[in-house]
Amino acid sequence: QTDIKPPPLEDLVLKLEVKKTGYVLFVGKDVRPIPKVGEAYDNDTLEADLKKIKGLYPTKAGVKLAIEDEVFYEVVVGAMDTGLRAGFAPELLTGGPN
Repeated sequence: QTDIKPPPLEDLVLKLEVKKTGYVLFVGKDVRPIPKVGEAYDNDTLEADLKKIKGLYPTKAGVKLAIEDEVFYEVVVGAMDTGLRAGFAPELLTGGPN
């Protein structure tokens, strides 16, 4: 049995979808939904997850953001601030989640 190795840095896709129902974090092939807590987006869980990823990939600089049309601007800013606190530069993608 071989150890599971994280994918090489250049192959790692780090993307955050911001949806009406909450966040969906994509780390390579791993998909992690972070649903809202009541009406609020769960930035604490998002930040904790991003900090774990930063620990595994300290040189990974950016997180790509895909935002659903109905999401309020304040939510996007909150997600970007959370990414920055975890050490990532948010990169806005044009178009929403697929």
